[in-house]
Amino acid sequence: MKNETFSAASGTDSSEFSGNFHGQGNILSGLMREISISRIVWTVIQVFYLFIGAGAAFVSFLMEKEVFVRITQQPEFSFWMVSILESAKVMTIIVYGFLFRTRDAEIGAGTRFIVKFFQISLIGLSITCSLALVSFSLDRPNLEKVRADDAEQIEALYRERYTLLQKNRHAETAGLRAAAQEASKQEIQGLREYYEPRIRELRAEMRREMDNRVGSQFIGPRYKEFERLLEKTEAEFARKQAALSLKSGGVAYENALARKEEQYRQAELQLLHWRTGELEKIHADTYSHNDRAGNPLVSAVLRTFNEGMHVNIRQISVVCFFSLLMAILLETAIYVSFYSGVLNFSSKLDLVFVMDGTRAEGKKNF
Repeated sequence: MKNETFSAASGTDSSEFSGNFHGQGNILSGLMREISISRIVWTVIQVFYLFIGAGAAFVSFLMEKEVFVRITQQPEFSFWMVSILESAKVMTIIVYGFLFRTRDAEIGAGTRFIVKFFQISLIGLSITCSLALVSFSLDRPNLEKVRADDAEQIEALYRERYTLLQKNRHAETAGLRAAAQEASKQEIQGLREYYEPRIRELRAEMRREMDNRVGSQFIGPRYKEFERLLEKTEAEFARKQAALSLKSGGVAYENALARKEEQYRQAELQLLHWRTGELEKIHADTYSHNDRAGNPLVSAVLRTFNEGMHVNIRQISVVCFFSLLMAILLETAIYVSFYSGVLNFSSKLDLVFVMDGTRAEGKKNF
């Protein structure tokens, strides 16, 4: 009876212990699964964060390469130079991040200074290139187009004025020619009205004198006098016609035409000087206060902010601030993301160094 009671009691205690053991095992298994999942999630987050840093480094590489190409005009040289510098920047963060955490005592002050100076210089170069490229894109991005449009407008206005000038020149030249021809025609007509009747009269007198014969001869003193007067009158008429033609159609017209050509030559020079001066003004103008040359978004934000807050912030100030902010954030993203990886994996590297040290000590003792 006692044995049965003890057996029953023993069976009850064993069942409770087994149940408690299995319950604790389930809790530990669940906890281990949660720890494993957390480690996996944390590793994924860290890897994703490293990808962010790699993306920021790649963007920084593209910016630096673009700036180097614009400066050196050598694409291949710029590619390899920037590749080396950008790789050195990332690897310095990783390598010396591990070394400063694991072998800090072994690194001298001189090495520390060189490494820090190298890092700051690389980051400064990246910030400068990023600032330069972003500023180049934001600071008056439409400058060349606006300059070209304004220059084309000046050229079009110059062509229009030059065409009008030439049209007026041809019109006035034709007017001078017509006026000279008309004046010559009127003067010649006046000469004809004066001399032709006299010539006809003298010829008529000569014909009548031919009927007054002295014997068989009609050439007497009167005939000879009429003949002399006729020759004199015809010669005088011809001479005056020639002089009139030279005066009205030749020298006078050429002189008037030369004066008119000189006037238009001076007008052309003035028009050319105006065109040159306007083009020089366009190329010398910075267009810093011209909204057409600026970034439309920046101009709209500045206009709203200045009018709403009653301040006067220039576009170049916003561009400078935004460019510097982007460059600093980009370089900070590179440094923070890769250094977070160093912090995350440095504990594992500490174990590697400890095991290497232990193995080396064991070999020495052996």
